[in-house]
Amino acid sequence: MQRLFYTLFLVALVFCLFAIESAPSNVVGFFRYECLMGDNFIALPLAGHTSVSELIADYPQITEVKKWDTANQQWQITSTLETGMPYLINCSSDIIVYSYGDITQQPQYSLQTTNSTNANLIMIPLGENTIQTASDLAEDITQCDTVSEWLNDQQAWKTAVNKPEGWENDFEVTGGKVYFININGESIWPTDRNEKSRRKVNYEK
Repeated sequence: MQRLFYTLFLVALVFCLFAIESAPSNVVGFFRYECLMGDNFIALPLAGHTSVSELIADYPQITEVKKWDTANQQWQITSTLETGMPYLINCSSDIIVYSYGDITQQPQYSLQTTNSTNANLIMIPLGENTIQTASDLAEDITQCDTVSEWLNDQQAWKTAVNKPEGWENDFEVTGGKVYFININGESIWPTDRNEKSRRKVNYEK
């Protein structure tokens, strides 16, 4: 009986490992965002929810969803969701929001400058293992002088700034999380370089 149980366990384990990554371009898993009452940022890096109504049906604690309008440098209410695009959500209580499904293509962001401010909102791709700090992120983007992360527990921004003497308040960054950046020139980020080598097998967080 014990041998049968052990055999079944091994079969189940192999099946689970196969489900995690069936091919380099088709990764399955989940990523979670620990959201507190108030404002929070999510990006839904894995294919899953495609509309705000679907998201709120699963998480009724979410009262509002906004996306950043880079061209006009302001927030706007949205009803649709795109995989990998960052969103500002307001929660009536603490919840954990899950992004689950496949990764078939990593998002790319068209970083823009305007006549006023040059703030852009991005998510570091899942599996990115070359970017460890805010200064790493800015160097990878190029022409980026400020990186900010939202602190849910403080409902405030933590900001790293590139000054003549070097980076001030540099901090660690994580794939799947959302960051506000300020740029001095337009570009597309990230590039397609070494995309497969930047990817991890398991995106569980």
